[in-house]
Amino acid sequence: MSSGPHPLFGYASIALAAALFPALVPPTLPDLRVLVWVGSAAVAAGLGLIFALTTGRTPRRSLLAAG
Repeated sequence: MSSGPHPLFGYASIALAAALFPALVPPTLPDLRVLVWVGSAAVAAGLGLIFALTTGRTPRRSLLAAG
């Protein structure tokens, strides 16, 4: 077993940040809110891809290994 946090912890924190960050944008700027949503999703997907490529683990493999 490896030491350190489970890989899914990173995915969960990225997803939480992507979900909460757009709430900081004022509702009077709907176009900016959409841009922030898309940007947050792109960052989360990019970080997940980098994680999967550098570690060889995906969320599904992590779940299977944990179960």
